[in-house]
Amino acid sequence: MKKMFGCPCDRCNDHNRRANVSISLISHDGAGKTLHHILFDVGGGVATSLFHCPWLKHENSRLDQIILTHWHPDHTLNFNRVLVSNFLRGERLKINPNPVVPVWARSGSAAWVQRNFEFESSQYMHLQPSGEANPIGSLIEPIHLPAIPDIKITPFSLSHFSADFSLDRQSKVPSCAGFVVEGPNKKAIFFWDSDTTNEAWVTNPQTDDQKATVSLLQDADYLIIDTLVWIGRNDKVYPHLSFPRVMNMAKSLRPKVTLPVHISGHPDLPGLGSWGWSDEDWQQNGSQAWSEQSAPGRFVVPSIGDELEL
Repeated sequence: MKKMFGCPCDRCNDHNRRANVSISLISHDGAGKTLHHILFDVGGGVATSLFHCPWLKHENSRLDQIILTHWHPDHTLNFNRVLVSNFLRGERLKINPNPVVPVWARSGSAAWVQRNFEFESSQYMHLQPSGEANPIGSLIEPIHLPAIPDIKITPFSLSHFSADFSLDRQSKVPSCAGFVVEGPNKKAIFFWDSDTTNEAWVTNPQTDDQKATVSLLQDADYLIIDTLVWIGRNDKVYPHLSFPRVMNMAKSLRPKVTLPVHISGHPDLPGLGSWGWSDEDWQQNGSQAWSEQSAPGRFVVPSIGDELEL
């Protein structure tokens, strides 16, 4: 949930930490021992959040895998801090299950990570490119998780046009993914950074691949979705989703709870829409509009430290 350098609005001048674009999937034994930790994205501020996570304190600290939605800096900025901390933790405790952390990414994003984080990729991570070129709106082969068999993670191909480029920026390369995470009891959808073209295949799938993806996305317990602005723009393609587009997509997917991430409001401009809104403003206005438009389930603005049970 972004703040902007030099901005005079109340949101940017609030000194409280705000939720960022990363999320952890943590399993434990019920007695307080953490058994596995998968981190989705390594955005700015995530290292500080991990250091304060009660499930990752002291001997429970661990990092078993990183899964990336895409390569953009706001989703990868803390690679060095997180990976080096993990390595040094192992050196200190003389126990480290993963001194070199596996990192899953679509092949286009893996190429950018290899270039932008050459030191980290050579020392502290093992890049695992997906090796596919699935079109937008199609499912990707599930990510293999032998250590936690009761969790299934299925990526799907998203369009985020400012990230879908080859290294020389001369050709289009599908580089972005969302994820369906299915646990023993519940299902969560991670629908991060998405341009406006995704609304069409979610609300009106045309191909068999798109229909299969939408079917898997429907009726989730949690829909965690990019919601940058309240009003947005009417451009044919815009890099992020607005609240009305998210609400329209939620009507098609029917989640029990919709949680907006990446919220900012600054592109709405001063005096227009959500510019400078606090999380409380987003919650109040979002919930009211959700009810007025008979959107399914609840609209809940997440905070750092929130826990969702799967």
